[in-house]
Amino acid sequence: MEAGASGDVRAEARQLDGQGGLTIYHARAGRSETRAVSDLELVPTRPDGNTFRLFWKGKPVAADRVNVQTSAQWNRSLQAAKDGSVTLDTPFPGRYLLEVSVRVNGAVTVDGKRYEAVRHTATTSFEVGK
Repeated sequence: MEAGASGDVRAEARQLDGQGGLTIYHARAGRSETRAVSDLELVPTRPDGNTFRLFWKGKPVAADRVNVQTSAQWNRSLQAAKDGSVTLDTPFPGRYLLEVSVRVNGAVTVDGKRYEAVRHTATTSFEVGK
């Protein structure tokens, strides 16, 4: 994990699917920083904002859908705009979790093993106060 200057925290994990595929998870807690650090990341367009863009290796990419879950069991699937951005309402206090998955073309080598089927999943979570 690494802490950003503004307090955002990031972590990465990998999981094999048992059929030779690899999923790489990119998690972010916080929405104060407006730049991408992880390979795949949902980034707020302004500090503590409710509009997010998806970035792949520092460049904006389109996302079809972004799933939203909250600690109050509120779930939504948001359709991304043409530029890949999504805007969400935060109608009640609690933790919000945004999630998007993409399959990236090209193989990845991890610990000396090559994986042809690679999926990346990015999450961004943040707390909305009362």
